[in-house]
Amino acid sequence: MLLPDQILVKMSGLAFGGSCVGLVVDGKQDALGKKCFIPFTIPGELVVAKITKDGGSFFEANLVKILETSRDRIEPRCPIFSECGGCQLQHMELALQREEKKRMVEQTLNAQAEIKPQEPIVFLGETFSGWNYRKRVIFHASKEGVVGFYQPLSRRLIEVQHCHITSPAINRSLKEIKLIIQDTCPHIYDIIVEEQGGEVNVVFKVRPAKKINREQIHDLFLRFVKSPPFNFSVIYGNDNIVSALADSLQKRTVGHFSQVNHEANALLVETVCQQLSGVDILELFAGSGNFTLPLAQTGKQVTAVECDKALVKYGQEKAIELEVSDRVTFVRKSYEKYIRKYPLKRDILIDPPRSGAIELVRMLNSENTNQLVYVSCHLPTLTRDLKILQENGLYLRRIFLLDMFPQTHHIETISVVEPIQ
Repeated sequence: MLLPDQILVKMSGLAFGGSCVGLVVDGKQDALGKKCFIPFTIPGELVVAKITKDGGSFFEANLVKILETSRDRIEPRCPIFSECGGCQLQHMELALQREEKKRMVEQTLNAQAEIKPQEPIVFLGETFSGWNYRKRVIFHASKEGVVGFYQPLSRRLIEVQHCHITSPAINRSLKEIKLIIQDTCPHIYDIIVEEQGGEVNVVFKVRPAKKINREQIHDLFLRFVKSPPFNFSVIYGNDNIVSALADSLQKRTVGHFSQVNHEANALLVETVCQQLSGVDILELFAGSGNFTLPLAQTGKQVTAVECDKALVKYGQEKAIELEVSDRVTFVRKSYEKYIRKYPLKRDILIDPPRSGAIELVRMLNSENTNQLVYVSCHLPTLTRDLKILQENGLYLRRIFLLDMFPQTHHIETISVVEPIQ
């Protein structure tokens, strides 16, 4: 017997954001047949849920009870799963996670943009582990010394003792970080931890305050951080006021964007390099050269556009070290400024942030574009941008999916877009 605020929902598929979507099959009359998004459910399950949001044509709801349980439901490995905002799919077998992500991409492209790739979708890295893959993580800290992640759609901090999708080295460092936080916690708000080359590097971000200045923060850390098992630096505002990071090329981008899954990233780079058919490549959002340098090593001429000064410096020095500097030109500029000034008639590679690259795709068409390879981890903006490209005469020839973020709803995509010949 359903309560007045409850509905009965038959779940059908994974949706972007981590919830599953289903249809209301029982409950209040005006809800019947509507879509409903419910976290921590699995396709095929019949569940009782409580509505939390009426979106007009759809509902969002919280799970109350499972009446018919999927055989693919498993016990989550993490004790704070469903509280922590990091993972959404630990209750689902890994093979099913990957099947559902593929279906999610297919259905989203078709339903929202009427896009179907000309070649079958290829799923990469199906044998990769679903655990201990993250080599970069951002912990948050409270003034009371709690270290962890925010609850979904909340600023409530959930304490983390051990993160099952994070590397063992980072988890070991977390214990030492918590000891440091006990004495410095009123001043720290974010802690960026990265594993690079077998070493752990930590960036403590300090909240500026009137009652304590840079020198006092500097002295405080030197007093309590004696010999930690990691390299570290302390950032006050935009200034690095304490640094125990070794001066090597490998560590100069600590705290800046980097791919979190090294094994999957190697396959990502290999696949991207194989897709670019031309010799002259324009790469936007180049970062520190994740694609730039391997492309140059294959003989490509690459113009790499990136606005982050530290990432550009790293890429330039690494190009010299790898003896490919004659094939790489780094341009420190925002992608918007670059495309307004320079011609685009060549093969283009982009790996934009989650906001996508709408200014670029509005400029591209079948007359000025040979090929675009678009790397994305954000399905909604990818779908939006591919729709614009299709309207401009550029079509999705093929798309690769790479499960770079197991246990979460995210999926890395590599889209190859070309004019119809």
